[in-house]
Amino acid sequence: MKKFIAAFIAIVFMLPFYAAAAESNILDWQQAVNLLDNYNNTLLNMKVNVVNVRKQYINALMNAESIDTKGMTISVMGKEMYILFDENMKMGMTLRKEFFPEQMKLNWEMSDDIYRITRNRMITGLRGMFLSLYSSSKNQDIKMRRYELQKQIHEQNKLKFEKGMISKTDLEESEYNLLAAKAASDSSKRNLENAMRNFNNYVGIDPDTVFEKIVLNEKYEEKRLRNLDYYLERAVTQRHDVILKKKQLALLELKKDIMERFPMNMNVVSIREEYEDLMNEIGELQTRIEIERLNIEKDLKEAYLQTIDTGRKVMEMKKKMDLQRNSLEKTYEMYEKGLIPKTTVDQMQLGYEELELSYLSILFDYNTKLMRLENAAGLGPAYQEG
Repeated sequence: MKKFIAAFIAIVFMLPFYAAAAESNILDWQQAVNLLDNYNNTLLNMKVNVVNVRKQYINALMNAESIDTKGMTISVMGKEMYILFDENMKMGMTLRKEFFPEQMKLNWEMSDDIYRITRNRMITGLRGMFLSLYSSSKNQDIKMRRYELQKQIHEQNKLKFEKGMISKTDLEESEYNLLAAKAASDSSKRNLENAMRNFNNYVGIDPDTVFEKIVLNEKYEEKRLRNLDYYLERAVTQRHDVILKKKQLALLELKKDIMERFPMNMNVVSIREEYEDLMNEIGELQTRIEIERLNIEKDLKEAYLQTIDTGRKVMEMKKKMDLQRNSLEKTYEMYEKGLIPKTTVDQMQLGYEELELSYLSILFDYNTKLMRLENAAGLGPAYQEG
């Protein structure tokens, strides 16, 4: 009997999911991300910018192929003459041929990285919007059903009052509970409308779009969280803050190498000063790379501890759910034996669903923190930046 009741409860909880699958206008997490990618103006404009900057890099690369760094052909009185450049001009043309395309390549890579980091940050923000929308939807359903249940209870209390089974004060309390349940149901409906409008505005679709079903498919994957060293080692090779500075350093080293090919130019005061400034800039950048590495290490350690702490909360809430589920199963058994009314079972059911919603919210928060940790150990952004 107990197994049958447990199976029945499981089926009840799965019904919203199967009903959602049958609807055409449903929203799950992957669909939410797709909407953000396809309709958000910020991301769409950044994607266009990445394409344009890449075109600039390709043009610079093609133009560099035709550059002669040693001299040029000119026409004098109908005759072509090849003249050699002086050392200063040779250095300038070499910079145009070798340095400038690499500079444009870095600009393209930077724009692409910034787009992806911005997307990561906006997806993190979308997590909050999606959870708010799901919670509002689920809460509105619970509050509406609680109101319907309270109406049944109040009707029963009116009959009890007529038969002298309860006092007038008890009836007034019942009426108050009914009004409170209606107010809560009405409020939850407004909250859902606001949450849906905020979500739509964030992703960039029509603010009046209504999703009939919101589906949450979060899972707790224990093995997904790696050890701290894994994230620290990964960040050093992938984090934008470090990689960008290393690429900038390589670019400056290239410029330094080109200038050193023309030692005679160092006799020119302005070029010698430019070279000295370049050397100072290289030294400062090397220092900033080390500082950035230390900042990333601190950021990741804080992120890791927060993620672990939230993971503990998920486990604690899961235990509470298991205890509540056991109580619910016992309540169903008592109902099947005719020991308690259906309204008592319904109240327990709603209480369990509210606890389940709290559990899913904590689980969602844990997975969001884990996502932020993975981003912080990857391209970015930093954990504290979203």
